[in-house]
Amino acid sequence: MIVLITLLTISQIISFYLIFNKIKPVVKTKPEGIVLKPIPAGPTYESVDPEYKLVYDVMKSAKLENWKVEIEEDLSYSSKHWVLKIESPNGILIRSRLRNLNDEMNLASFYITRFQGGSINMKSFDSKITNDVIIFLWDYVIEFHENKNEEDKAYYQRTIDEISSKLKTLRRSEKLNNILES
Repeated sequence: MIVLITLLTISQIISFYLIFNKIKPVVKTKPEGIVLKPIPAGPTYESVDPEYKLVYDVMKSAKLENWKVEIEEDLSYSSKHWVLKIESPNGILIRSRLRNLNDEMNLASFYITRFQGGSINMKSFDSKITNDVIIFLWDYVIEFHENKNEEDKAYYQRTIDEISSKLKTLRRSEKLNNILES
């Protein structure tokens, strides 16, 4: 029994010696390195003009100077889209997309660009500027639909007049009835 305890003790001593002195750890540690500062975030339009002064000035100028407006309407099963291009005579262009999905109006994009290059893309909108831009653009959409309705009305009136002029027998009968009644 003493021999067994002695053998166990010696094996434990040898095991501890090998573990602490001879065997290298399996997990490799990282060599010491340097810690770098993170790259600073770049400026955005919102950080340079937090009051959106340029956007408001461009919208006012577009209304005052009657900039040229082009609107494309896209109707789909679940939504309506309007792509607006508002162009100044001196090289400023507003490109925007309005989306009406489930009777909720959203501003999908809004860019102000120059013909020579350079643009402002408003990626994040606070509720104040978004609503103001939507109201500004919606006036153009309403005008677009009013003009379209006038064109449709004129088309229908021309068609009615053309078809009515072809009804010679009916018109002749109406004239005779008017003469006989008088």
